[in-house]
Amino acid sequence: MPVVAVLNDESDQGEILGALKAYGLVLANYYTRPGASDLTKELRAALGNRSAEHQLICHNLPLAIEGDPSWTSVLVLPPRHHFQYRETMALAARALSAADESNEKGMFLYHEP
Repeated sequence: MPVVAVLNDESDQGEILGALKAYGLVLANYYTRPGASDLTKELRAALGNRSAEHQLICHNLPLAIEGDPSWTSVLVLPPRHHFQYRETMALAARALSAADESNEKGMFLYHEP
């Protein structure tokens, strides 16, 4: 069962990197498309040399947060999580919805029921 770490908009690169190493699948709220690209480059550099098949993957998911559409970065770190786009996006949507309902201010860990 994957665990998804959902981080709030105040999370810094260190928190995101720590969650990636611990869980392999992280949602970083409120990052815009250009910001997500920069974030991915910074995280790849911080992770160091990795083989091509184990590179960090970032996709942007437009989801409603408090009723307003917002871009959320879905960060996947193989090999812990084998990336399949449709399943990962569905899991990310469920995790973000659960985090939004929880009103957790820091990191929210979503476990599939």
